[in-house]
Amino acid sequence: VSTQSTGVLLVRVGSLRFYLSSHLHTAHEYMAGLRRQAGRIEHSLVQKKIAYIFQYSSVVVMQILAPSILMLQLCLVLLSLHNCGEEPVSGFRGVLTTNFITGISSY
Repeated sequence: VSTQSTGVLLVRVGSLRFYLSSHLHTAHEYMAGLRRQAGRIEHSLVQKKIAYIFQYSSVVVMQILAPSILMLQLCLVLLSLHNCGEEPVSGFRGVLTTNFITGISSY
C-alpha cells in the first residue's frame, strides 16, 4: 500500500466528522430561518424537515467512506497478489492503474 493511498485514506476518514457536522448544521440553519418567518408554523412541517435531514446522515457518511473503502480493498488485493509471488498487476493489466486508484481517491 503506497503512502499516497494511505495519506488519502487518513485525510478522508479524518475529515468525516467535519462533513457530517456541516450536513447536520443544515437543520440548525433551517430552524433559524423558521424563527425569522412571520406567522404560524405547523409542527408537523418542522418535524418532517428535521427528520429528513437526520435520516440522510447515513447517505452522507457513505458518500465519504465508500470510495475510501473501495480504494483500501483494491490496495489489499494488490498487496495479496504481490505476497503470493505473482506480478501484482498481471491479472488486472490496464484496470488497476495508478491513475485509476488516484481517480477513486479524488472522488
